[in-house]
Amino acid sequence: MTYDVVVLDMDGTLVDTDLMLVESMMVLFRKYRPNFKISLSELIYFSGPPIEDTIATFFPNLDTRTIVEEFKELSLLYYERDMMLYPYAKEAIEQLHDLGIPIAILTNKHRDRTIATLKMVGVDHLVDFIVGYDDVKYPKPHPEGMNRIIAHFKANPTKILFVGDTIYDYQVAKSSGVHSALTAWSLRKFPQEVIPNIWLEDFRDLVKVVQHGTANI
Repeated sequence: MTYDVVVLDMDGTLVDTDLMLVESMMVLFRKYRPNFKISLSELIYFSGPPIEDTIATFFPNLDTRTIVEEFKELSLLYYERDMMLYPYAKEAIEQLHDLGIPIAILTNKHRDRTIATLKMVGVDHLVDFIVGYDDVKYPKPHPEGMNRIIAHFKANPTKILFVGDTIYDYQVAKSSGVHSALTAWSLRKFPQEVIPNIWLEDFRDLVKVVQHGTANI
């Protein structure tokens, strides 16, 4: 099957923000929970849920809004230095754009940071529609954001491919009826029962899948 619309997650899918996230969170842990120990594999799973949920989980005795604002300030210190597009991402998006394939972003990142990130990596002009954390009442894994994308493009859900890197992305695709593609370039691991429509080895596969329905050509 070929696809008419491509929807991309941001962190861990389009842009590599893992190092920035780890650095920022470790500052908070050292400051507020100095005796708390956490593994790298646990830290990278923060890239998926809304940051508000993550902060509330790990700092339950502190004001979530205050710590979220502190996290945002910290992340800015590392963002430009450490954040980058994944290999072949820009080339793939440009090719899809030239083919007339609309590209949307569905993310639990706030809209202003999403737009700033897209501009920073030079692909903002290639994105047709954005649904961020503050654009919906219920963020991922709830299907509200994807349903807005389906309505915006007036598209058949089975002709939409959602590319993500977490189980939340997989759940959104499954509950909204769109097809799912999970990335092999992320450090995240999935339960055995997670079986997406497509596994992508890198962004070059995405163009093949959209055009031909398979990366095996």
